[in-house]
Amino acid sequence: INSAEETRKHYQSQIFISGRSKYFQDPVYEFSVHLMQLMELDQHSLKMDPTVIPVPKFAGRHAHSFKLPLGDSVARAQLLPGDRILLATTDRYGNLLVFLESLNAIEGALTLGRGKKLNRHKICEFILAFDESTIAQCRR
Repeated sequence: INSAEETRKHYQSQIFISGRSKYFQDPVYEFSVHLMQLMELDQHSLKMDPTVIPVPKFAGRHAHSFKLPLGDSVARAQLLPGDRILLATTDRYGNLLVFLESLNAIEGALTLGRGKKLNRHKICEFILAFDESTIAQCRR
């Protein structure tokens, strides 16, 4: 609080308080996902000749971002159809957290801890593999 003033008028008094609020936030890593798309000409050229090297374009200027605490890391990030992301992270203790969310909802899912947590002591060493056909069957 920087200052407090009391003013009185007739049978009424008011107190005006001015100040500043400070809060500290733990440092985080911020990750951004910029979507890219192929133009129709590139898609057609790829169908005709698979050796063609396409020139993707950024799909708008909007980027989807999410934050992870220091000590956490991204083990796997896979963009899926429908603007979804499969995100696997590890925390500072080695536990694996897996999230399957829309790009718009991934930050909230990380904040609320809505992923599937796999305890390091139960799974030991792990290798991540991803099968899109299994994901497609689970989402139907």
